[in-house]
Amino acid sequence: MPTAAKLIAALSLAVVAFFATTEIVRTLPDGMAGPRFVIVNCAIGFLVGWKVLGRYADRGYRGSIPFGFWALSNLVFWAMVTHSINEMLSESTKLRYDGVMEALQGTFEIMLEYAIVMIEAPASIVTLLIGSLLATWASVWADKRWK
Repeated sequence: MPTAAKLIAALSLAVVAFFATTEIVRTLPDGMAGPRFVIVNCAIGFLVGWKVLGRYADRGYRGSIPFGFWALSNLVFWAMVTHSINEMLSESTKLRYDGVMEALQGTFEIMLEYAIVMIEAPASIVTLLIGSLLATWASVWADKRWK
């Protein structure tokens, strides 16, 4: 059911994903971030905000903080999975992998590369942590305001 809290959570987490992704793109090696990298992350942020963060806005400001960090972990996980699978598929068209299991292993190696790049960009981690907290509080505010 659409609510104002879900909409505000979705928009807020999409904005957080935008700012964090722009921080990460600065540190990525050439060719690792395609032209749709930011757009895909914002879309994932919107979906995670709607499905995960928005449903827990009725817990109050303090009670919803863990769910904000849960939404953040979902955002990071699904963004890494999406981009890793996308890169694995583009590599598989170049016949880099000999089989399905090697392609799956390649997906996890690419995910590890993205995780290392993200750790090397501490500004993105700070942006994600503070942004998810603010997105959580914005969704709680919207829930209280338009209930």
